Amino acid sequence: MKKHLKQLTILLSICSCFTIGTLPVMAAEKSNDRPEEVIQSEIANSETIAPKWVTCRTYIVKSDWAYYRTAPSKNATAVGKFYKNDPVQVKEISSANWAKIKVNGKWYYIYAKHLRKA
Repeated sequence: MKKHLKQLTILLSICSCFTIGTLPVMAAEKSNDRPEEVIQSEIANSETIAPKWVTCRTYIVKSDWAYYRTAPSKNATAVGKFYKNDPVQVKEISSANWAKIKVNGKWYYIYAKHLRKA
């Protein structure tokens, strides 16, 4: 089991654009006051540990700078800034030209006119 968690951790560090299903095994492994059989039973009856991969494409910031925001709107809160030539992992671009991006494990939006394909 620990081998699988280590492999999952490696995968998480390699790919920056994905989401993960629930991980009940981690909580079960941390408990030292329950017998091994109980923990194994909980693991066997829990959801499968498997990444739910999201296809992303790398874009490059072409403007001198561009804010990324909490929602696809110029009025939404700006939470950070990218600079010219920074790579950005884009999940999708809306018809209104907002790109959905992942930064530090969270989804944000950046105006797509600031980006070009890598």
